[in-house]
Amino acid sequence: MEKLTLVANVGVDRNADTASQTNLALILGGVVYSLSDAVDIDFGVKGGLNDVAADYSLLAGLTVSILIDSHIEYAKTKIRKTKRGLFF
Repeated sequence: MEKLTLVANVGVDRNADTASQTNLALILGGVVYSLSDAVDIDFGVKGGLNDVAADYSLLAGLTVSILIDSHIEYAKTKIRKTKRGLFF
């Protein structure tokens, strides 16, 4: 399924407790479902790998991509058509 992507990550995050010398060790896994080229919805689980990290967290998100490249090309075309002689 090209609309469904599996993701995974292992990492370390800085501990918000400044008295602690131990950073958080984490593992994350999830899925991303692409509703379109510009919209993704995702779900995941994050688990702690050491005592200072939370045992687990459930995650969900929505990503809306702004298609900047197409807007830049459109703006360049409009500017080239002006009589002021502006070019990028």
